[in-house]
Amino acid sequence: EGLDELLKLADFVVCSAKFPLAWTQAPSIPSALVSMLIRLPNVKFVIVTLGEDGCLMLERSTNEYVSVEERNLERLLELLYKEKDDSLAIPTCISSVVRKFRSDGIGTVCGRFLIGTAEKIPDSELIDTTGAGDAFIGAIMYGRCSL
Repeated sequence: EGLDELLKLADFVVCSAKFPLAWTQAPSIPSALVSMLIRLPNVKFVIVTLGEDGCLMLERSTNEYVSVEERNLERLLELLYKEKDDSLAIPTCISSVVRKFRSDGIGTVCGRFLIGTAEKIPDSELIDTTGAGDAFIGAIMYGRCSL
């Protein structure tokens, strides 16, 4: 209760993969990210955590009126995933250029779409993942504060 009002005050949203789908009723995570930026005009970016699969981020462009190519976000996600190098153990980021992203039946936002990979930790070294999401959000906020 009251979550919608709280989200309207947010500058950034970091959530699990299930939240955007449930909150927006969109058919996919990319569509849900577009919907969230449309519904939350003050939000600068939305990040969806995917556990060992990393994260997805849709960042709003500060210049909504720039003349850029419009792309379907679902198709772009497929193309960006093809750039992913699964042989790397360290986290990497794959980014699109700024453009208008369209999600059929949802709308359009101008911004940049990013895929973040997760560090590959061998099962023998993995002890406990409790607090991993909180640590991730803390790292995001540290990065924002140190700009």
